[in-house]
Amino acid sequence: MGAFKIGLVEPIPEALEILKARLSGIFPPGRTEVFECVVGNEQGTVLLNIASNGGESSSILEPLKLHEFASNITFDSKITVEQFRL
Repeated sequence: MGAFKIGLVEPIPEALEILKARLSGIFPPGRTEVFECVVGNEQGTVLLNIASNGGESSSILEPLKLHEFASNITFDSKITVEQFRL
C-alpha cells in the first residue's frame, strides 16, 4: 500500500489549532494538510456564523430555523473566512 495524504478543512481558528494538535499525534509529518477555509460554490470571502456548541453547528448560511430543532444552540459571533470552490 502506497503513501497517502489527507486534506482537511477547518475554518474556525481555535478548532484549527486543536485539529492540528490531534493530527500530529496520529499521523507522521507530511501526511496531512489542513486548510483554514470553507468550501462552497464560489471563490471569495464569506461570513461564518459561529455556533455556541463549540462551533460544531457553524454555517455560512443564516440560521433561520435552527432554533426549532436545537433551541440550545445560538450564533453569537461571525468571522470572515476564505471560501474556495472545488
